[in-house]
Amino acid sequence: MSGHPDLQARVEEAANRLRAVQTDLADADAALREEALTDEVERQLGDLAPGDRDEFLRRLSSRFPSWDGDGSMASAPAAASPARSQADQRELNDPSWLLDKLLGTLDRMDEEQKETIRRKLIAAGMVSGGPGDWPADAVTRFRKAAPDGSEHIDPGHLLELSGAMAEFVTSVEKLVWRAWQEISPRSSLKRGTPLGTTIGRFSGGSGEVSLNEVRQDLERLRQLTVGIIGAMSGTANLVHNRVQTLAPEGVMAAAKDEGKKAWESWEVAYWRKYRELAAILDQPVFEKEVREALSDSIMALIGRAR
Repeated sequence: MSGHPDLQARVEEAANRLRAVQTDLADADAALREEALTDEVERQLGDLAPGDRDEFLRRLSSRFPSWDGDGSMASAPAAASPARSQADQRELNDPSWLLDKLLGTLDRMDEEQKETIRRKLIAAGMVSGGPGDWPADAVTRFRKAAPDGSEHIDPGHLLELSGAMAEFVTSVEKLVWRAWQEISPRSSLKRGTPLGTTIGRFSGGSGEVSLNEVRQDLERLRQLTVGIIGAMSGTANLVHNRVQTLAPEGVMAAAKDEGKKAWESWEVAYWRKYRELAAILDQPVFEKEVREALSDSIMALIGRAR
């Protein structure tokens, strides 16, 4: 059975077209007439699925039996074979058509057949091979950081994961360096080339940026992040120590260390000392002290993290 429900109608249409061409070129050279008939049959074949063409040509040929006479219609069936050959040859030379045909058969292939095709495409340089063709040390490092029972690494998923990780790292980088700029605006520790730019240049494979450079930038970001987080945890102690000097016991002890004037009572001396010590609560002064203490603590932590 034909795969084309209107195949018979197409045969009738083609037969009528061939008769019209034959009539129009009845007085023309035989070679010209045959060429025109061939072009018409080829045009008809071009709209048909490959599986319908043999049946189409068989039915069409039956409409033009050869006979002894003027032989006016004998060239039509003769034209069918070269037309079919030319149409098929044109498709066989069309890479897109061949790819569509290959993809259309994938669901009928077993895994061994698919693997054979994959290897041939890899050998031809048409597709990336996957884990087996990636640097072994890179696969080892990845699996050490992200263990999985399977050795398979899906290239598409890995690329999506890389994009998500790059977005995360670059957003953290902006926040960390902005915080450091606010804590220590005059520090000699400055942000270099944005990580997004470094990662992008490395991923292009041009050699402009090495993996070692990417690692150095990531390590510097790690150290600064550890330093800020570690120093922040000590901020409460810093504030407590500063404010502790204003506690009653601290004020009294500081006043007694200095002594009081002869005409002062101790209550007046305590109040005078409290007002003196309370100057540390001045916001600009207090913020400056906190930032300097944080900066010193962060740099010390960075030094230990190296």
